[in-house]
Amino acid sequence: MAASKLVLFLDWDETISAHDTLACIAPPDGTHAGPHFGWYGDEYKRDLEEHERQFDRPRDTLDGQLAFLDSLDDVELRSQARIEDGGLFKGFDPEQMDERARRQVTLRNGWAEAAAKRLAAEEVEHHIISVGWSARFIRAALGQSTHPTTICANEVELDSDTKRGTGRLTKSNDVGAPGLSGIRVGSHKLREMKRLLNARSRDSIMVLYAGDSNTDLPCLLEADYGLLLGDAAGLKKTLERIGLSHLVSDTVDDWLQNKTKLVHVKDWVEGDRVLQACLSACNRNSR
Repeated sequence: MAASKLVLFLDWDETISAHDTLACIAPPDGTHAGPHFGWYGDEYKRDLEEHERQFDRPRDTLDGQLAFLDSLDDVELRSQARIEDGGLFKGFDPEQMDERARRQVTLRNGWAEAAAKRLAAEEVEHHIISVGWSARFIRAALGQSTHPTTICANEVELDSDTKRGTGRLTKSNDVGAPGLSGIRVGSHKLREMKRLLNARSRDSIMVLYAGDSNTDLPCLLEADYGLLLGDAAGLKKTLERIGLSHLVSDTVDDWLQNKTKLVHVKDWVEGDRVLQACLSACNRNSR
């Protein structure tokens, strides 16, 4: 590979953030209409378990696993319908959400201190692609740690007059809606990744993707190199089941020696070492 420019794509929840942030986006119980927030999570889990039981294709191959991930769109759409019908975001105040993002979100170790600083210093093009509910929330949570080139995520729909939530989420939008398509499953994230690459020659760029879950699998495999952040237990189990565990280096030292497609890093202190190696390779090729 003679790539002279690095382009980085990142998941958000439990990749840049140290924890799942979904509950921070929703208004606190007692301030919103409909069921308490936990009810939506319980219903989602029930729906997911039933879907897994009924899925009738083997999931021990890459094609089978990707088909399963795509099929989860039905589960996601039903979840969004429950949220919208229940009124969770009806009258939602986005400024209060911004404050929750600033106060309640913890970023992964090494992100602000190492990786974000390197991205800024080297002026690396980097994009966040998330199935989460709000790009605005992600921007507020990041604060001054980094300024991504773009944040591709869903959004809480606001009334143009009141600037309060209508109750709808763009996540429920049809996949074919130009510029407004919901991002719900892994193939939707891959769609956004390809759109942002915009048919650029892959010979001239090195594409790096960082994620932590099965939803990231399509993008991780599309990239030249991929980082598995944190525990990533479910993702590693999937890679083993579909016969791709040989693609993963368990330590950065192993990856630096073998340059496998994927590398498992516990945090962004380790992830920054991968960034540094990729940038060094690109800089050498640009001379």
